[in-house]
Amino acid sequence: MKGLIIRKTWIDYILEGKKTWEIRGCKTNIRGQIELIQSGSGLVIGCCEIVDCKELS
Repeated sequence: MKGLIIRKTWIDYILEGKKTWEIRGCKTNIRGQIELIQSGSGLVIGCCEIVDCKELS
């Protein structure tokens, strides 16, 4: 399974449904379930689903 490294605070917001967007530097073609990995520890904290990816202009 693919994973995304994120700071713990933001992972908590994602899992609570308070954060539905993640702005990154590069576009991804990955869709579906991914693991959320805590930055600095390598621990998998939870999972979520990527449904789309948009480029910011």
